[in-house]
Formats: sequence, structure tokens, C-alpha cells
Amino acid sequence: MEGFDLKVLVRTLVMPPALPLMLVMAGLLLLAWGSRRAGQVRSWAAEPRLSALQRLGLRLAGLGLGLAYLLSIGATADLLGAWLERGQYRFEVGNTSVQGNPGAVVVLGGGTVRDGVGAPDRERLKEGTLQRVVEGARIARASGLPVLVSGGTPLGLKRPEAHVMRDTLEQLGTRVRWVEDQSRDTAENARMSVAILREAGVSNIILITHAYHMPRARLTFEGVGLVVNPAPHDFMGGHWREWKARDFLPRAQDAELIALCLHELLGRLWYQWRGHLGV
Repeated sequence: MEGFDLKVLVRTLVMPPALPLMLVMAGLLLLAWGSRRAGQVRSWAAEPRLSALQRLGLRLAGLGLGLAYLLSIGATADLLGAWLERGQYRFEVGNTSVQGNPGAVVVLGGGTVRDGVGAPDRERLKEGTLQRVVEGARIARASGLPVLVSGGTPLGLKRPEAHVMRDTLEQLGTRVRWVEDQSRDTAENARMSVAILREAGVSNIILITHAYHMPRARLTFEGVGLVVNPAPHDFMGGHWREWKARDFLPRAQDAELIALCLHELLGRLWYQWRGHLGV
């Protein structure tokens, strides 16, 4: 198994829903094993005392259920999003303090998918990637700067993500000058993009990615020697004054946002440990 595949596997196991489910399963197994070892044949009502192994099993199962709830409600998504996005502001050309003289707009990929079983060769941008592309088109038009798109070929697909991004941007009337189509993650986005940009004489960029992802992306691109003007978009957190009862009910859309936030938190910790961040 390659190192990149191992990273994906470990990330999957420590993220929801796998982590809460594994805790519940481990707890139930310990509970059953403890019951068997104790030779309990009567009901708990008749034999209320539990062994240490059974108590541990109950606690693990309870922890898993509690985590499953907390990691699927809007309140948690809002708090995590606000923490990841803190200190950032929407970028507006002409109204934002810009460092130096940017020479390019760099749009980072966020994934592509196969567009249905009836059209196996058609691949399209994921919703998040489309949001980045639309924001990149807006900034490029307002600034007049050339565009670089960055993203390799996702596992199981055929086309590099950057090619789909380029085609979409050009359908939106925004020309793409550079295409980096080999990277698999943010660190490779930065390392492979900087080689293209330096050859073109560009060392200062406007970077386009989601607000939750921007701090890690910015530090990674600064770590390879670029001056970065961040252009974060699609903020998800900071709405606690608007919380309603539904923000405490488990919902699939909130679980998806929380998974995004936890993925980003793990990414920051991993990048810090690997020395990818320019700090």
C-alpha cells in the first residue's frame, strides 16, 4: 500500500461516521465478552452487578453514541467552522489590502466525480470545487490577472481535476493560462504550482479556496516561497446568534460539514508534523 493510500485509510478510520461506529461496536463486543466470562445466565435485573469489562464496554458504547450525536448537529458544525475560519475576510479587488503586486490567481481543486452510471466517461466538479471555480472567475475578472488551476486525477477517475476546472472556467468566460494537473493534495498543489509560476516570473498570487481550508493552504504556499493574498469564500461558521431547535437535531448536511471541518483539522496537524506549513 502506498503512503498516500495509507493516509487516506487512516483518515477514514478516525473520522465520522467510522470512529463513533467503531466505538459502539467495541463497547458492545466488550459487553458481550464480559458477560460470557462472568458466566451470566440471568437477566441484569436479577444480577445487577457488572464486571469491569462490562462497565468499560458500556462506557465505550455510550461515548460512541454521544460522539455520533455531537458530530451530526448544526451547532457543532457552526462552532467548528467559525474556529477554522477565524480572522478571515472576503477578498474584494480594490477594497482589500493587497500585499505587493500579484501576478496570478491560483484556484485549488476540491474534487471531481463521475456524472452517473449512464455516462461513465463524463466527469464533473464536486460542489465545493465548483464554488472555488466561480470565486476564481469573479476575482480573475475583477483583477484582470491570469489564472492557474491546480488538481491531479482523483482515485478511480480518468481526467485530471485541473482539466475539468479549466473547461468550466472557460465556459464561464474566464481564460486559464496555466494548468497544474499532477498534484494529489494541498502540499503538492503548492510545490507543483510554484514551479510553473516561477518559470513565468510570478512570485505573488491571489489564492482561491474555501475559508475553512485557507489557513493551511496559505501557509503551505508561503512555505514554498510565494507571497499569498488569500481570497477565502463560502464561510460556514459564526451563526450561533441564529441557532434554532433544528441546529440540535441530527441532520445529514450538518454531519457532512462537520466531517469537512474534522478533515481540515487533521490536515493541519498532519502538515504541521510533516513541516509543510511555512511557520
